[in-house]
Amino acid sequence: MTARDGSLSLPGTLLQYDGEFYRIDTRYGPMTLAADGVRCSGPGCPGPGDAVARVAISGARQMGLVLMPAFIEGYARQHGLTAVKRIDDETHFSYALRAGDGTPVAEIAIRASTTDEGIADLVAAEADLALALRPVTAAEAGMAREAGIGELTDPRRARIVGLDALVAVVAPENPVTALTVAELSAIFSGEIRNWRDLGGPDAPVIPVIRAGGAGQTRLLAARFPGAGGITAGPHLSYAPSAPALSDRVAADPFAIGLVSYSEIGNARPLAIAGACGFRIAPDPAAIKAEDYPLTERLRVYTPARRLPRFARQLLAYLETEAAQALVPATGFVGQAVTPVPLGRDGQRLAKAVTALDAETGLAELREMLATRGQAQRLSAGFRFEDGTATLDPRAEVNVRLLGDRIAAGRYDGKTLIFAGFSDSAGGAAVNLRLSRDRAAAARDAVLAAAGDGEPSRLAVRAVGFGELSPIACDDSDWGRRLNRRVEVWLADQR
Repeated sequence: MTARDGSLSLPGTLLQYDGEFYRIDTRYGPMTLAADGVRCSGPGCPGPGDAVARVAISGARQMGLVLMPAFIEGYARQHGLTAVKRIDDETHFSYALRAGDGTPVAEIAIRASTTDEGIADLVAAEADLALALRPVTAAEAGMAREAGIGELTDPRRARIVGLDALVAVVAPENPVTALTVAELSAIFSGEIRNWRDLGGPDAPVIPVIRAGGAGQTRLLAARFPGAGGITAGPHLSYAPSAPALSDRVAADPFAIGLVSYSEIGNARPLAIAGACGFRIAPDPAAIKAEDYPLTERLRVYTPARRLPRFARQLLAYLETEAAQALVPATGFVGQAVTPVPLGRDGQRLAKAVTALDAETGLAELREMLATRGQAQRLSAGFRFEDGTATLDPRAEVNVRLLGDRIAAGRYDGKTLIFAGFSDSAGGAAVNLRLSRDRAAAARDAVLAAAGDGEPSRLAVRAVGFGELSPIACDDSDWGRRLNRRVEVWLADQR
């Protein structure tokens, strides 16, 4: 590669050319060079029509086998491309994307394995994108830094492309409908071994997990520190796969298993219960709002290097409403903004009444109910970094989705109400102020994302109600985390 002004010459091996950038392997390591700034000479240089983007994707099996194909085929349809799939074996396949005149546009190779292997492939430069059902571990982030691909814990290194959840499942005829986190942990650690201790029959509990399901242990430990998680021992039974686990549990009235929401199958999911009486079922609405405490975000990790233009365009597409509308058909939960029926909020409104005290009284409750009126809650809510009004990474996705809808005129003639809530830790006055600050932060971020969307065509309000309307018990870290939120209500202008 030679600079066009002749000031620099750099030998190397061409790794990729996408019509915009050369990626070459040099004695200094892999480098990316803008095509308009250099001249390529040598037998490896691309010829006319050789600008084909090549993208390697590796990671979580179900994301690779089901979710990414839906995204790739949806992207192709939207851009008038033909997508031809070639299957090498049960975990390796590829797509060739071509323009209408047959010109090759991109080649996408997918390896559907595990989150662990996807991140390892990204670190080893064997993948451009890693599919993950969980956040990276500290050890993985350290290896990525050493490999020079950036800080994977930085929110900019991960795109959230959908949602899943870890769900406890039983047979349809099992009478138990909900378990607390402590009970769930005690079952899989071997402390509880009879269903009568859980309100069920006098029969042995048979906990079943998927062989190699280390991610489940990590998720339980991360969400519920000290809860115990999964402890290996003779009390556990193992299934070779998630579908086999669901089938086994569905056929055994005394079994209980842990599976992803996307792989419940014929088994029946259990709600997570709190000591104060709240129950949160793992349904799409609760998962989409991240009210269900074992919700997990589906992530696509990227290295800190310039990807081919096609890969960047595909990544941008994954978070659009058109792409997110494809997610439910894959078994996962999409992030597309949808209304939540008022009837679903009966439990939280009832708890708001019973939780009244001297500091949060009837007048405040009446104000909240009057503000809510007949408005519908939208699925796009906001949560924040602890103790701050800084939006977390999932909230940033909802900022873009709501901003796009405002810009497209979807809420013209309506009122958007950003309603902030807090947990009950600390004084009521402080919590009220923090809830108002968070509501204002969410409102401002969404309006900024709307750009030239003429926000004057709709009414926008930001209000805070402090600890008035909990959605989970405040006696646990996870319950308090769920209660610290901003909801979005959609109402007719009045």
